[in-house]
Amino acid sequence: MRTIPDTKIITEASKIVKAAVSKNIWNHSFRTFLYADEFGFSKELKYSTEDLMLVALFHDIGLYEPYLIRGKSFQVSSSTALKEFLLSQKQVPKEKINPMMEAIDFHFQLKPRWDKGNLAGLLQVGAHMDVLGTKKSHLPKNIRNEIKKSY
Repeated sequence: MRTIPDTKIITEASKIVKAAVSKNIWNHSFRTFLYADEFGFSKELKYSTEDLMLVALFHDIGLYEPYLIRGKSFQVSSSTALKEFLLSQKQVPKEKINPMMEAIDFHFQLKPRWDKGNLAGLLQVGAHMDVLGTKKSHLPKNIRNEIKKSY
């Protein structure tokens, strides 16, 4: 199984998300990343594992207070929370923020939005692998079992 990025920004994001979400959503976020990362690696796609981890961490935070924005979908609330976090991190280039927000905004659609970039497609594939089992057969059984056992 591939590894989770061990960077300062991931550590900071993890603290925020872990304090906000349930244990089930926390584990789902990690499985989403791991499934997506394994899928992206197996397909030789170009993407940043750090960016993928960030969108996986934040993709459901909008279901929880104080990140829930009344009158907005949880996806928009989640992407807004990620945007605010990224803007507080001085080292994140602003041009990276919108594609990361779009990945979250479109992750709940029926089909992956590859037209929004690899990050959007991978987040949707990873989340659907975890929740629905869709495309899991694209990964070796030992990898699937290791991800399930880990989170």
